[in-house]
Amino acid sequence: MTTCREAVIAALHKINVVDQEDPATGPQTDSGVAALGRLLRSWSNRKIAIFQTASLEVTLTTAGEYVLTPPPARIHSVRLRRSGTDTPIREMSRQEWDDISVKTSTGIPNGWYLDRQAASATLHVWPRLAVAAGQTLQITYERAFPTLDQHDDLPVLPEWEDAVVYNLADRLSDDYEISNSRVTERAAILLAEALAADREGSVFFGDDYGYDGWGFPCRG
Repeated sequence: MTTCREAVIAALHKINVVDQEDPATGPQTDSGVAALGRLLRSWSNRKIAIFQTASLEVTLTTAGEYVLTPPPARIHSVRLRRSGTDTPIREMSRQEWDDISVKTSTGIPNGWYLDRQAASATLHVWPRLAVAAGQTLQITYERAFPTLDQHDDLPVLPEWEDAVVYNLADRLSDDYEISNSRVTERAAILLAEALAADREGSVFFGDDYGYDGWGFPCRG
């Protein structure tokens, strides 16, 4: 596996900051790993999830809210499981949740709302159960990226490594005041190719962040 440090050094090579005879310094790798974390988190904000999708089961009680630990970056879907049968329940917006006048109503849960804060996440369900009898919520969610260490394995699928390295190189070029149009263009192409592969269950993308419906960057 490629480590975060190796990815940073490869990115620095792309913009000619280091070479084989001039290895990266400690401060260079430290700042590069921090930039790598910011890059991956920014991709998460653009609804690009790289090998970070997981499942969680929550046992329902008669309560209407459940603290999720660790907090997910976002939830993709929630299903109510009763007697071995899963039924999808829909996501509510903050406005819809706020507009519910009686949040203690009981019945079969048919909606959920995630209140995500900086260090916590609370899942609200409505209506809440009157009697708990083994029902669970089956949750598919996107993990939040942890703080990366330079010796950690790069937390992406192998086919995403080139896209990460080139996009990190493009980001680091600002820090080193380097302009490299070849790296910038290659970074966009590799990211588009990785998105187009659309591996089920590991990569998700939307069309609201500068990408078309196939995952290719929109050019103005």
